[in-house]
Amino acid sequence: MDKPSHSKPGPLAGVRILDLTGVVFGPLATQILGDMGAEIIRDEGVAGVGVRADGGSQRRGRSAIFQVFNRGKQSVALDLKSA
Repeated sequence: MDKPSHSKPGPLAGVRILDLTGVVFGPLATQILGDMGAEIIRDEGVAGVGVRADGGSQRRGRSAIFQVFNRGKQSVALDLKSA
């Protein structure tokens, strides 16, 4: 994913948000927060996110819908089911 700018303007500049949301509405909400200046760190889990491959794409593993809802976010894979 794209690296966020260190000098994002906006009312949420300096705020860091961990995105643990699912498909469409959660990523859209955190995208809006990112557009307002927050740094968004998205957890994709160890299995990845299903929408990465949904729909057409010129880049393998980065479908159009995935790119739209996750632009400007950083990504991390966390295993939240084990210690």
